[in-house]
Amino acid sequence: YWFNDHFFGGAGVGFTLFGPNPFLSELDVEPRRGWGLSFRGGYSFMTTKNHSLRIAIELFPSIYDNVKVTGTALNFEWQYL
Repeated sequence: YWFNDHFFGGAGVGFTLFGPNPFLSELDVEPRRGWGLSFRGGYSFMTTKNHSLRIAIELFPSIYDNVKVTGTALNFEWQYL
C-alpha cells in the first residue's frame, strides 16, 4: 500500500521453510515446514517516468513446530516502471 508518493507498506502470510540452503550446503537435511508473516515498509527516494529507486526493511516472523524464528532484510530496490 502506498501511503503517499514516497512511503509504502505491506504485509502477508504464507508457507515457510527453514533449513540449510540446498544450493550452498552439502547437507542432505529435510527443511522444517511452518507458516509465517511478512511485514514491509519503505521509502521511494527517486521516481522518474520509467524508474523507481527505493529502500525498504522487512521482517519475517515464522513458527516451526512451536519454535519461533524472525528473519530480517534491508533492501535497496530498483523497479522499471
